[in-house]
Amino acid sequence: MSGFQTTIIQGKTNHLDVDLMAIVKDLFDGNSGIVNTSDLLVTQSDPLAMSVTVPAGVIYHYISSAASYYRHKLADAATVLNIDANSSGSTRYDLVCVKTDLTATPDADGYGVATPLIVKGTPGGGVPSTPANHYKIAEVEVDDGASSIANAKITDRRTMIQFAKVDTDGTLAANSNSKIASQKAVKTYSRYSSIYLGINSYSDTQILTEPVDGGKLILLGTGNSFNATLPAVSACASGEIFDICSQAGSKNVIRAGSDSIYKYGTGGDVNNPVTSVALTAPAIYRFICFGGGTWLYYIVS
Repeated sequence: MSGFQTTIIQGKTNHLDVDLMAIVKDLFDGNSGIVNTSDLLVTQSDPLAMSVTVPAGVIYHYISSAASYYRHKLADAATVLNIDANSSGSTRYDLVCVKTDLTATPDADGYGVATPLIVKGTPGGGVPSTPANHYKIAEVEVDDGASSIANAKITDRRTMIQFAKVDTDGTLAANSNSKIASQKAVKTYSRYSSIYLGINSYSDTQILTEPVDGGKLILLGTGNSFNATLPAVSACASGEIFDICSQAGSKNVIRAGSDSIYKYGTGGDVNNPVTSVALTAPAIYRFICFGGGTWLYYIVS
């Protein structure tokens, strides 16, 4: 037949597994990961022993060689995996993994393909590489002569599964209209997510730098004459912003070298530059690098 084939639709009686997993491949972008924060979180055994415990959970495992996703669900509340003794004289690192066996034939309920297991490392050899078709959920530090494995020796290596159309980059560098920024990425990108504090009890001048101070709310502290010197325009990217606020006392923002500062908006004079700007607490003053040796500023609030 020709034309569109509707692979997933209510009433179709011959849905194929590949059709169902195609939905997952459409939504995700080739990454593997867990669904909930508690899924497969490896912890010490109770009581302490030379073992670790893997709880129930769901993982989507993408196998690039098969160009396919596998959804594994560990239903057991607590799967205990034994850790071999170490008497080598050196620390050994083991991996806790979920293995997807591409050669296995699952039973009618899907069992027999995925297995939680330990990948034993080499003493003194550091953290071993993750074998093909394995998803690493934790690393275990096995000290020489250890008699038990505590949580302090277990490093969580799980990741959350990511949707293909969600941008998790905290810099939002892609500037994309095709992806939705995650809540965490937005908070990371937020201009006031980090604050530079200039707190001095005496007269001082703080020279701002780019990009360390750019994109942050800069609070000039309690010193009576605590000033801030803008970086040279030539050292900044055009459009770079410095938001500066005086907490108290006499504060000034000073130009660098022969750069000019112009006030924009109400009360501004674009024909007469100034060499410094006196700040009035607690207003926020926004300074924008305009290029050509020029800074523009206006009062935000």
